[in-house]
Amino acid sequence: MVLAATGVGGSGPVTVGVAPWAAVAVGVLDVLLAVWFVRVSRSWGSTRGHEQPSARPAAGAAEPDERDDWDALSRGDDPS
Repeated sequence: MVLAATGVGGSGPVTVGVAPWAAVAVGVLDVLLAVWFVRVSRSWGSTRGHEQPSARPAAGAAEPDERDDWDALSRGDDPS
């Protein structure tokens, strides 16, 4: 039909190669990975397991000063 209307066209039957099937396979794999990611990511939550408890001064201790804050930072504690 196109050949008759335009005079330009194919010279034989159309064959399909591997590329469309590979694209379908990649698409299916993508959907499966998305479903897996959604199911697994539900168990990912923010935990406080890696945080250290804050250092509190003793009941009779003096209020910490700047030097104490720097020492806390050196130990890896957050003095704020």
